[in-house]
Amino acid sequence: MAVIITIANEKGGVGKTTTAVNLAAGLALRLEGTTGPAGRVLLVDMDPQGHALLAVSFDKHKEIFPSNLSSLLIETPPPAVQRMIQRSEHHPNLFYVPSDRDSMIKAARELPTLMANETRLQKALAAVQKEFAYIVIDTPPNTGDLLINALVAADLVLIPVETSYLGVSGLIELQRTIDQIKAHFRPELKIFGYLPTLCEEARSEAQEILTELQ
Repeated sequence: MAVIITIANEKGGVGKTTTAVNLAAGLALRLEGTTGPAGRVLLVDMDPQGHALLAVSFDKHKEIFPSNLSSLLIETPPPAVQRMIQRSEHHPNLFYVPSDRDSMIKAARELPTLMANETRLQKALAAVQKEFAYIVIDTPPNTGDLLINALVAADLVLIPVETSYLGVSGLIELQRTIDQIKAHFRPELKIFGYLPTLCEEARSEAQEILTELQ
């Protein structure tokens, strides 16, 4: 059964996508040579910008698929996720769910009007959770139904934090969001850790923030 790790921070520019892509690729490298589901990693890009997909699929991220991630989120009944999973250009055991900017923007707009809108990603991934060792989810830099879906689906949350006062300013709001998810949907959800990014260790400000994060 896959461990699902969501990379989240409600502030942009803190390294969420870089973290998601490198974590997924690093796990794929670590599991290289392991056969079957125990050696496979899936990357899910919930950010409409689609930069994580660009990193793992090169020009294939522009291909138009009849069904993609947005279909899983807004169609009733949703299509089978197994049929849309694609293999990465870089590692034979790294996979992704295709999506595109326009359809994800549409999904973000339509999700609030749908029934059970917070749990749609969770239900879609449940169908393939036994086929992977890890599922890594990248998220948009704002509170909304795309982020909520990514948190409800997760076992663990990894929070990249830019080591500046502006960088940590959104942590309180994110903690509130996580507390609400735990209270209403996913009591077992855990914060895996805070990952310092863009860190200039020589700055006293950075040192203070590193101490607080610890």
